Amino acid sequence: MDLIFLVIATIATLSAIMVFASKITFKSGLFLGAFMISIAILYLKLFAEFIAGVQILIYVGAILVLILFVIMLVGKEERILTINPLRIFLVSIMIILVIYSILKLKLKTYIINKYSIEELSSVLFEKYYLPFEVVALAILAGIIGSLFIAMVKEVKEK
Repeated sequence: MDLIFLVIATIATLSAIMVFASKITFKSGLFLGAFMISIAILYLKLFAEFIAGVQILIYVGAILVLILFVIMLVGKEERILTINPLRIFLVSIMIILVIYSILKLKLKTYIINKYSIEELSSVLFEKYYLPFEVVALAILAGIIGSLFIAMVKEVKEK
């Protein structure tokens, strides 16, 4: 097994766990950023430079900045979450189930380089057009909801 893959996969796994285990919401957002960057590095390891670039530009550059902005906008004071052992247990069970299913099913790996960017984009925007738009609408609803919450808090303070 490749040592670089093991190190980056360990960082990704620990970052994903810390998103849920961290008491401070802003730190959870930073751990989410570490997770997204480590996934982009894994894409680079698989020679999928385009997907890694999209991961950095879209997820780290836009979505993560938006999430951190919403955390800072909604919570004027530092928000400290309580650690719920049940939540950590459930997340751990989910991770174990995902790893078990991957090992049990022995999923086929595909060489990403045999597909061109044109073929990849046509599949994304033709076959998976509806899920792509649903995710965009969900993100938009989250933005509008967080702005509404922030505006209601601001009106109550005055």
